[in-house]
Parts: sequence; structure tokens; C-alpha cells
Amino acid sequence: MREGFRNQHQRAVLETLFKDTLTPAETKQVMSMDIEKASIIEERLPNMIRWMDRHGPVALRALSCTMRHTGCQMRAIPTRL
Repeated sequence: MREGFRNQHQRAVLETLFKDTLTPAETKQVMSMDIEKASIIEERLPNMIRWMDRHGPVALRALSCTMRHTGCQMRAIPTRL
């Protein structure tokens, strides 16, 4: 797939998580990640969402920071971080 996401639900979840924490340019980068990066984020989302239940907005900032330093950079990243 061109955008790297297997379905619209996956994309919608990311848009919801990042709409208040990323700039429009960063959001565009997230939406255009390749398959490998998208799968890493997919693996991390359940844990981050569970953590958010306990810690609120702090988790969104942490996830946003993680995305900036891993998923949004155009470089090779390991299969598991």
C-alpha cells in the first residue's frame, strides 16, 4: 500500500492520537510511513493506550516524541525497538 497502512482503522487511530500533539507536517509524515514503520507503531499502540488510561496526556506527548525520533525519520530502523 502506498501509505503503509493496511486499513483505514489503523490510520484513523493514528490521526486521533496525533491530531493535538503533532504539527500538520509531522502528521503528514506519520500518514506516509512505510509498512515496516507502520507495523512497529501498530505493535506499540495497545500498550501506549493502556498506559494513557493511567497517565492521561503525558502518554500522548511520549508517543509523539517516540514518533518524532523513530517513525517519522527517514532512516532504516530495526524490526523491533
